[in-house]
Amino acid sequence: MLRTSASKRTIGQRIEALLGMRTASEPLADDELGNRLFDISPLASVVLDADGRIVRANRRAETVLGLSRSEVETRAYDDPAWHAVDEHGDHIPSEQLPFARVLDTGEPVYGYEHGIDHPDSEQVWLSVNMAPVVDDTGAIEYVVAAMKDITVSRAQGHELERQLDFFEKAQSIASVGAWEYDAQTGDAYWTDEVLRIHGLDADADLTPERSLDHYHPEDRDAVRSAFEAAVEDDDPYDVTARLITAEGDERWVRTCGEPQYVDGELARVRGTIQDVTEYKRQERERDRMARAVDAAPLGVTLSDPSREDNPLVYANDGFLEMTGYDREAVLGRNCRFLQGPNTDPETVAEIRAAIDDERPVSVVIRNYRADGTEFWNSLDISPVRDATGEVNHFIRFQQDITARIERQRQIETLGRYLRHNLRNRMNVVTGMAELIQAHGDPPLTEYADRIERTSRVLIENVDKERVITELLRTDDPPVVAIDLSTTLREAVADLRADYPDADVTLSLSESASVDAVGRLGTALTELLTNAVVHNDADTPSVAVTVEQGPETTTVEIADDGPGIPDVEVDVLTGTTEETALAHGQGLGLWLVYLIVRRSGGTVTFDDAPDGGSVVTVALRTAGAD
Repeated sequence: MLRTSASKRTIGQRIEALLGMRTASEPLADDELGNRLFDISPLASVVLDADGRIVRANRRAETVLGLSRSEVETRAYDDPAWHAVDEHGDHIPSEQLPFARVLDTGEPVYGYEHGIDHPDSEQVWLSVNMAPVVDDTGAIEYVVAAMKDITVSRAQGHELERQLDFFEKAQSIASVGAWEYDAQTGDAYWTDEVLRIHGLDADADLTPERSLDHYHPEDRDAVRSAFEAAVEDDDPYDVTARLITAEGDERWVRTCGEPQYVDGELARVRGTIQDVTEYKRQERERDRMARAVDAAPLGVTLSDPSREDNPLVYANDGFLEMTGYDREAVLGRNCRFLQGPNTDPETVAEIRAAIDDERPVSVVIRNYRADGTEFWNSLDISPVRDATGEVNHFIRFQQDITARIERQRQIETLGRYLRHNLRNRMNVVTGMAELIQAHGDPPLTEYADRIERTSRVLIENVDKERVITELLRTDDPPVVAIDLSTTLREAVADLRADYPDADVTLSLSESASVDAVGRLGTALTELLTNAVVHNDADTPSVAVTVEQGPETTTVEIADDGPGIPDVEVDVLTGTTEETALAHGQGLGLWLVYLIVRRSGGTVTFDDAPDGGSVVTVALRTAGAD
């Protein structure tokens, strides 16, 4: 911080004022030399009578006040046309102006600053010095005034203050402090920010050695060596190290020093110190993120749309392993090099449109590895925006899903076989069984009846397989709001119609809705049907109860049948691996389990206290968070 002695400045101002007022008072002696000095004075000088009216003005006064000498000499010092104002722009009353003070005290007034309206500009700022001239009796006969136009210097001073204030704020915002070491005297100078970074009070006495003591023991020698090299060997330095504050907190700082010479000799070392703790934290976070992305088990790439053709500027190891390319063969190229003869042009157009519109896009596209082999790429592209919202990169996540695509095709092939070949053949078996039932004799008709019932179960499983295949082929089936009350009422009504001997009760509110996939009704119908068909009682009993909460809605289906075999539940929930000895008997529970899980819900199987089973389906209430 640069300081100037106030006493010297005051003395200089008073000397200048006295000389000016002496010159201004010369014409009162009525000699030719005095008149000449008054007129050529570099200060605007005027003489006022005891009533405050200007009776004499010099040439400089004409320039400063913007009026001719004759116009000036017709005015009073507090003429409203001049409109004297203070630094806040408020009007100054006459009794507070220098003339009134001189009359009241009989003493001179020095350096009184105020603004006046100027004919040739908006405003002029004056520094005014006034002193009384007394007669033989000691009464004030005249008051002489010397005025200096300080408009420019005042504006420069305000600008300097603004710049200094800006510099101080910039230091604080950027956490940068400045320091200087005098190589001749060994003295050190620093800004307040240096002390703040060290955690010291503003009046603390900080020396280079004391500053070095604040550095972490493991970093102190490096900082000391750099500083000594700057002093002894003229080597500038830039070191990042850990600093321990006065409160014991650890900070990362960047300290720089540069030697400066005068007449061939080292005069000083000047430098800065900056708190870079947050930057180091972010740097470590970026390093961790970069290592995680590099090791990610999927392809990650970045492209730069500001460069021609939006080339790749980063590719992780997962991308290189998946595509078979070297990093040198990838960077700097648009990723269309992965495309080939069988790449779908509509998918390519979809990607291009999303990039042009700077929006995310997700597609499955057929790409080609470096050796020419095809693979199916699950590609997600998102724009990366900077703090201003401008897109500066596009990030791509790529995953080889070739095995999944092939598995889906195999499922489709199996589904077609079951739906067509097996169904057709089972229809033949069912038809033959019905002929035997119609024309045969016992016990053949009994055998035919069993064949017919078994055939129909297998055909029903084919239909269930079709639904299961449909769900498995869809990675993310849509979940929608479903009117659970209506769905259950219709399912119970159908059950009662198909099995009139069954006792089926339904307990629910007037309206209950859940979020689920569209096949939820199929799952509930399957559970209700199982509760009846696997019950050997003359009057199977099934009780359905719905409880809706703000977050979760449950459907409880209780029956008095033999219960669900443990092996069915264990295989379904994964507790037991399915084997030749331990396996499920059908696809019904698999279908229920898959629909509920795809809906984001859960299904549990329990034994009823009095025998039978209780199946509970829990789903998210429609509209819940």
